[in-house]
Amino acid sequence: MSGQVTPRHVAFAEARAVIDRARLRIAADRAAGRLSPEHAALIDELWGPIPAAAGRHVTPGTSAPGPLAA
Repeated sequence: MSGQVTPRHVAFAEARAVIDRARLRIAADRAAGRLSPEHAALIDELWGPIPAAAGRHVTPGTSAPGPLAA
């Protein structure tokens, strides 16, 4: 096997960013009324309620707000 290996901390940061973007989309859909009560209940059961500060994204490896910061 040859190829580049992604460092663990980079892989976790990238995965966290994907999850954060998904949570932002879900929060926006919920706020706009596009999320059915059944789906909202399922999401709350799986992830717990999405906090109001979900839009406060921090660039991995820094304490600086990233491009998604509100």
